[in-house]
Amino acid sequence: MAELPSIPEFYRNKNVFITGGSGFIGKVLIEKLLRSCPDIQGVILLMRDKKRRSFDERLHSITDSPLFAPLKSQQPEALSKIKVVNGDVTKIGLGLSPEDRQFLVDSVHVVFHGAASVRFDDALTDAVLLNTRGTRELVELVLEMRNLEVLVHISTTYCHTDQEVVEEKLYPPHADWAKTIRIAEEMDRHDLNLLTHKYIQPLPNTYTFTKSLAEHVVHDLCEGKVPAVVFRPSVVVVSSMSEPIPGWIDNFNGPVGLMVAMGKGIVRTMYSDPDISADYVPVDIIVKCMITASWIQATKRSQRLTPSFYNGSNNDIKPATGGQLQEMGKILCDKVPFNDILWYPHSEITKCYYNYFIKMIFFHFIPALVVDGLLRLIGTKPMLLRIQRRIYGANMALQYFCLNRWTFINEKTMGMRKLLLPSDVDAFSFTEDVEPFQFFLSATLGGRRYLLKEGDDTLDRAKRHSSRMWVASKLCNFLWDLALFWFIFVKIDIISVMTNMYGRWLEKCYFRLLDDSDMEVDYSACNKNQEIVERELTYIQEMRCWQWGPQRSIKYKRHIQSEYFNIVKKLIASGDLQTDNVEDLFRLPEVEVKSETAEGKSDGGEEVKVDSGIESMSSHSDKVCVDCGKFWEPPKAEVGSTYLTLNHKTKKWIKAELVEATPEGSFHLVATRHSQTFIVGAEYLVHPEPPPCLLRVGSRALAILNRTAETGEITRGRGAYQLGVVAEHPTAANRFRYLIIFDNGCWWYTSPKFVRPVYYSAERVWRCVPQITRSMVKHYLKGSYSPLGEYQRGDAVLVRKGEAGLENCSVIAVDTSLVLVWYQELAKSEWIHRGSPRLKLKLV
Repeated sequence: MAELPSIPEFYRNKNVFITGGSGFIGKVLIEKLLRSCPDIQGVILLMRDKKRRSFDERLHSITDSPLFAPLKSQQPEALSKIKVVNGDVTKIGLGLSPEDRQFLVDSVHVVFHGAASVRFDDALTDAVLLNTRGTRELVELVLEMRNLEVLVHISTTYCHTDQEVVEEKLYPPHADWAKTIRIAEEMDRHDLNLLTHKYIQPLPNTYTFTKSLAEHVVHDLCEGKVPAVVFRPSVVVVSSMSEPIPGWIDNFNGPVGLMVAMGKGIVRTMYSDPDISADYVPVDIIVKCMITASWIQATKRSQRLTPSFYNGSNNDIKPATGGQLQEMGKILCDKVPFNDILWYPHSEITKCYYNYFIKMIFFHFIPALVVDGLLRLIGTKPMLLRIQRRIYGANMALQYFCLNRWTFINEKTMGMRKLLLPSDVDAFSFTEDVEPFQFFLSATLGGRRYLLKEGDDTLDRAKRHSSRMWVASKLCNFLWDLALFWFIFVKIDIISVMTNMYGRWLEKCYFRLLDDSDMEVDYSACNKNQEIVERELTYIQEMRCWQWGPQRSIKYKRHIQSEYFNIVKKLIASGDLQTDNVEDLFRLPEVEVKSETAEGKSDGGEEVKVDSGIESMSSHSDKVCVDCGKFWEPPKAEVGSTYLTLNHKTKKWIKAELVEATPEGSFHLVATRHSQTFIVGAEYLVHPEPPPCLLRVGSRALAILNRTAETGEITRGRGAYQLGVVAEHPTAANRFRYLIIFDNGCWWYTSPKFVRPVYYSAERVWRCVPQITRSMVKHYLKGSYSPLGEYQRGDAVLVRKGEAGLENCSVIAVDTSLVLVWYQELAKSEWIHRGSPRLKLKLV
């Protein structure tokens, strides 16, 4: 029995044909064969013809890499063994000329097929023609080779992602490879794109699908004919561990590229599961395993013609999760910083897409827009936004692999070391003792040297710049946190918002509106006794007066005074407070206290006398109307002051500065926010603050309509400002609110703090309102409405609804001068004045 040759002896005087030699694995494979097998006869590369670069130029671009520096110093004549043939894997017959094809048939002994498209988003047509049909064309050439001893097909561990545990064997096909090639050749590519997702299921993309079909091409065509190996390296092949130089890499793929981008301050967030182990394998280990597998298959004494399958995965050999790699990257960025970083490195890994997307917008795209804008200003071509788009696209393409986990069995691959001859151990064996941190430290240094072209002599300067960026980062983070605190606790005043929300919740739980009188306690709505409920009522009343939180600005002074004044007027109306104490108690200089007296009835029906200039004003209420004795008169419009006006394009009320008042009565204003110019009449010039005294009945006002106009239901929130006509003053009977007839025909009681006076109101104000409400306003102000009818909840009433005649309704709420009626047939509600001629009590 012949003695088993060593690996260098096996490759002695043999020609090796390599496809994909210009790729990452291909370059390391060429260098390893020439350096560790010095008696190899030649390495033949298949290269496509490119118009702008000759074959010699492309070959020099490969051999001029630092990867080949040790080979040039040790064996300078070895590079002369590299030959190039013109061909294209995507073409029939590999695009070889008859002469080149015959040369390969006669001279090649070993074939490594690594040419493939590794893009996950390739169209199915392109992926099939390159990865699957290209493999078929190569195998057909291999079957013609007269001296062939072994074929090594480079696949991927992720071509069977439908299996949770991927063993070193052939799995059933996901489709018929011959039919798939025919479909890609004959079917319209656009139609096939529409069917791709359905056709490739259950695999995630065209890359894994076509690579899985290529395995079956090799198996079906080579079994029983030629020795073949299908080697599946991990999809994450990273920097070299030790050979020929530690840390060599020529692309930004995988964890090394991620660490480089993170170290530059470009990547701040990643979409991945931090608990999944990263299946990374050094490229020199992969190449050693491929060469050893070819030697084992070619020298087998049994089952030599049965294809063998190997998984080039690290499995449980020094595993590191994505979260561990992230923490490791933070340490490495401090230990080995890069030159001219954009920001201090910091990144987070999240498996929540929405969290990732928000951080991507704020930490990636917005800073990229800012930086690119600055680059444009200084005349430099922008680049960062393009890089961020590529990073986002790569993360989306890899999300399937980053969010799922598999187990790749690698027993046969690990068992190769036991089959090596003692003379091959040093050159082709590998160790498991290297710690991940030490490996990635070497890989990060390699990234500085070979990807970013940063010399080791710049490391000290990079550390100083990184320290400055750390200080800037901490300062910006502090200012951001301070601004966020100010916005939440000062601008929004979240404490006040939450306490007021709690107060409204208590009010909703314990109180209901019984009729047109004040709020009363509804003890049936809670399980608490009367004492507790009354105490909570007192708390709510206090909540209405105070604004909790740190805000103590002039903006809130008027609001607090207004709330105090409302309570004072209630106490005056009930006779519980003497009027000569009002000014001293609340110090409201805008409240004029006169010596006149006014008589009337309180809500309880008792006669009271008020010595405060309060007089009865409303002819439409049977209750006492409280007034300050002073009506608001429009002051002279001053140039430079801020007013409210209507933007007729957006139909919104905006703040604008008065720049000119013409003698004809028109006003020129400029919007404070967008600098738009408006020319309006006095009927669209509105005072920006609530009036310090009462508005006359019949005057125009801008007020908040805090309800849904179509249904009559009260809505939460401030509502929208709309023009209207004042129908009632604030009185004790209406709980000190203005009754407004809005221009859309709605009636509503509005708090004085949400009312703004209009500078101009015609004597016959109904001529200023839209046609749909003109008649209603005219009849109300002329006293044509009937005295207020007595209505209670549950009363059946008739309501005139336009030309439809009378509608049967029921009263569901009463609020002072208004009743809320329910249209039974229309399933809608509406607020109507109790004296309206539209409203009649239905006789039972």
